[in-house]
Amino acid sequence: MQSIPGATLAANYSVPTATVAQSLGRPLAGNAQFASVNLVTPGTFEFLGMPALLGRVMQPADYEPGAPPVFVLRYKVWVNRFSADPKILNTTFILNNTPRTLIGIMPPRFAWGNADLWLPEKPSRAEGQLRSGFPKYWFMLGHLKPRVSIREAESDFTVIANRLAKVYPKDYPRHFSVHLESLTNLVVGQFKTTLYIVLAAVGLLLLIGCANVANLLLARGTAREKEFAIRAALGAGRWRVVRQLLLESLLLALGGAVLGALLAWGGLKALVALIPAQIIPAEAVIRVNTPVLLFTLCVAVLTALVFGLAPALQVARRDLNDPLRDTGKGTGGSSTRGRLRSAVVVMEVALSLTLLVGAGLLMRSFLALRQVHLGLQPDHVLVARLPLPEDRYKTSDQVAGFYRPLLRRLAFLPGVLDATE
Repeated sequence: MQSIPGATLAANYSVPTATVAQSLGRPLAGNAQFASVNLVTPGTFEFLGMPALLGRVMQPADYEPGAPPVFVLRYKVWVNRFSADPKILNTTFILNNTPRTLIGIMPPRFAWGNADLWLPEKPSRAEGQLRSGFPKYWFMLGHLKPRVSIREAESDFTVIANRLAKVYPKDYPRHFSVHLESLTNLVVGQFKTTLYIVLAAVGLLLLIGCANVANLLLARGTAREKEFAIRAALGAGRWRVVRQLLLESLLLALGGAVLGALLAWGGLKALVALIPAQIIPAEAVIRVNTPVLLFTLCVAVLTALVFGLAPALQVARRDLNDPLRDTGKGTGGSSTRGRLRSAVVVMEVALSLTLLVGAGLLMRSFLALRQVHLGLQPDHVLVARLPLPEDRYKTSDQVAGFYRPLLRRLAFLPGVLDATE
């Protein structure tokens, strides 16, 4: 960073590194096997704090001109394609006609860039900006120092980029912008809106269920008034009755939490199986873990206190001896209790309508998306992605020379109506 004009403005950042995510055809073993490749700069693995599971990661010497070509392999590829054989370490593979030695295998949870393997590369201004006809994008990573916000960092980088644009005007578009984003948001940001919608729907469903249970507890408290009166006559205090009712509500909530956790544990695998494979890396571990169980416990205790307290206080506010005095005269619910139960019913109906309206809008949006005309008829249409080795297909004419005969041969296959690119 010190060689960049205005680098003193970048003093907020430490250990800068970069990586380029680009899919390149790489035959690993046997015939026509391909892998997604990340080209990483010096210090990438140290920056991410991830040592190799077997072997080692790239060292500074691996990036020097004339260094033996090496690469690091993803755990999933090692297991699926090589049956987790540790003997393949230090084996030489032909990657795009270049012999490269496998020097390391990453841990199961490491899937940076969703790549299958990582190659060392130093950024160079002399290097072309196109690779196999596709733009080459570098993604910068950096640690923020304490008390430095993302917006402050973005402002500093904008100043640096503007100065670089004046020095190298051909390398910058006319209207460019610098955008910084947290790594967490970059990885899971695409799921944020969906998860918030699901959380809101589940929260409404929880409130509806709690309101229903609170109404039942009110009715049950009314039916047990004589029981509480007898307890009071035997010396039980008002707050002892409240504690008993709260304990019953807590046991009810904990029972529901245990049942919900069991259902979540049983249904999680089915839900994960419905998610497309390219959305979540194979290394991702989705399970009901300790934080989830603690969150469930906290929600259960909170709902028991909030929705069990009102019925308990309603019983405690009344003179516990009144039901004994009213014996033989019939009992009628107090106006306060009636108003509370009516309010609970109104809340149930309002929340139910809100949930139904939201579900209806989501269903309508889903149906509308299904009816959008794509400009083609997608029924019985198959799409294939076939990366080509860059060293053999460097120009668009060479790429076209490969695909045109292939498409003609595909068009003559039985069951194929047409083939195009």
